[in-house]
Amino acid sequence: LYASVGPDGVPGAVNRIDATGAVTSFVLEALPQRLADIGQATSATYGLDMYATDWSAGKIRRIDADGNMTDFSEPFSWRPSGLAFGKGGEFGSELYVTASQDVHGVFTVAPDGTVSPFATGFSEDVFAIEFGMGGAFGRDMYLTQASANRIIRIGPKKSLDCNENSVPDECETDCNQNGQVDSCDLATGLAEDCNGNLVPDSCDIAAGASADCNANAVPDECDSDCNSNGVPDACEGLAPQPPISETPVVPKNRFLSFVPDSASAMTALRVTLVNLPRPFDLFNGQTMWVGPPRMVTEHGGSVDPRPEFESFTAAPLRCSPFFQDWSEVGLVHVLHEFIVPGGRYDVQAITDACDPAVESSFSASLSLSTARWGDTVTDLLGETPPGPPDGSVDIGDVLAVLGRFSSAPGAIIKARADLEPGCLDLKINVSDVLASLSGFSGLSYPFTPTSLDPCASTCTSPLP
Repeated sequence: LYASVGPDGVPGAVNRIDATGAVTSFVLEALPQRLADIGQATSATYGLDMYATDWSAGKIRRIDADGNMTDFSEPFSWRPSGLAFGKGGEFGSELYVTASQDVHGVFTVAPDGTVSPFATGFSEDVFAIEFGMGGAFGRDMYLTQASANRIIRIGPKKSLDCNENSVPDECETDCNQNGQVDSCDLATGLAEDCNGNLVPDSCDIAAGASADCNANAVPDECDSDCNSNGVPDACEGLAPQPPISETPVVPKNRFLSFVPDSASAMTALRVTLVNLPRPFDLFNGQTMWVGPPRMVTEHGGSVDPRPEFESFTAAPLRCSPFFQDWSEVGLVHVLHEFIVPGGRYDVQAITDACDPAVESSFSASLSLSTARWGDTVTDLLGETPPGPPDGSVDIGDVLAVLGRFSSAPGAIIKARADLEPGCLDLKINVSDVLASLSGFSGLSYPFTPTSLDPCASTCTSPLP
């Protein structure tokens, strides 16, 4: 009798027990491994050697008559637990191995190490495996599931009952031909059933019971249909495209920068205040809308475009939807007194054909964060162009704002340098320089809202 040593014994060891009960070491390896089970081959094709499941390493080991242990298989993607060799008949003389952790089932391992599934789809780990020796137990396969406190019997035809309804799995529906009953696919999350008809969505689509006009593997009745006409928005050009991040992403202190992607449709852009610093956190979860854009000069002392200076697109936040074709706008910088340093915001789009009261009418979210108060550039003095904020506030950040204030060549853009707390004026002046020095000195954002309602802000904006 041979026995693998358990966790309380020597790792990697196998003991031999003779007819008198005397125990001697047969294999003794100082390896950090756990041999879960051992068994001797019943066919010369496996060399009549002894084999062991190395649970720790995730592979099968081979042991010759002298007690030398070598690798028989490459590591599996699952943990091998029990093993047994077939005793002839319909099970043959193959090596059968049980799987636990992530995969639950029984696999065969051929003499060349090839692994094939034999019985899979169990809901719990499978551990010990043995074959009956005849008589009342027949020559069937027996498995243990410790967590479920049960023993499973499998005949040569591998009949399983994954949903425990007393009907062999091969007699139930497997519409997607993945080797598992459809009800078990749904119960284990291997398949989706968005319409709740107890049929995998992929089968509804394949059988023509559900259409899939946009080929997204989701039945049309489960897709967004903002005008409730039975046609998914994506199939009639109503599905809004989410805004796109600027490239590269450069967080600002007081602006959100992104590219609307309205594909020539009349679109509104919603901004959700997701996670703001105190005291603005009182408004987390509230939503606002991007208002009409306008061109603003990069000249520090002016707002209206000037021919000798570059311009950029700026837009305010407001409390009602504003629809327009944003496809030609390009990068837009959005400002409001509630866009503050250290905040996180989500931006979504919706077309004018859809109802803003229906949440599924909106596009996916573009998540944007603002920079730390006073952080405008990477602290590499003289770097041109200046790098994005680096999470710290130092003299380089102050000099960057001064550079924009003086309209120095290579200076950062106005949206990065306009720092003054509260109501932005879209100019770079002494108040922005002082704000930069405030951040450099370690002070927190020196501003509280002008109103307890974002829509009742008393700021006077230079934008319409």
